[in-house]
This record gives sequence, structure tokens and C-alpha cells, in this order.
Amino acid sequence: MTNFQRSFLLALCVLLAVSGTAQMAPLIQNIGSRQITNLDGRWQAIVDPYDVGYFDYRAQPLKSNGAFYKNHKPQK
Repeated sequence: MTNFQRSFLLALCVLLAVSGTAQMAPLIQNIGSRQITNLDGRWQAIVDPYDVGYFDYRAQPLKSNGAFYKNHKPQK
């Protein structure tokens, strides 16, 4: 067997192996009748990567009235 034949056979085997395991993604259908949610308008977001607004100084979850993600208003 020549090098060209070996290379061709190897490429053919790889192509068959890849095409046999690949799966097609499902098609998107009936887009016009889907339920949508409009996200226009003002957003209020708090980025809290260290969970400062969820945990107290003892690393326990805050009571529901003290967590700032629930729009807690100051007492005074």
C-alpha cells in the first residue's frame, strides 16, 4: 500500500467516524406563536459576586428582612 492510499484510507475512516457520532440540532419551529416577554425598560440589578447581601458576618443566611436583594428599606 502506498502512502497516498494509507492517507486516503485514514481520512475516510476519520470522516466516517465523525459523521456517525454527530447529531443534528433540533430545528426551531413555529416562532410566530411563541409566548414572549418584553425586556424593554429600566432594569435594576445588583452584582454581588461574594454573596455579601445574602450572608451575615457568621456566614449564615440573613433573615428575610435584612437581605438587600429583597428591597429592604432602612429602619432609620
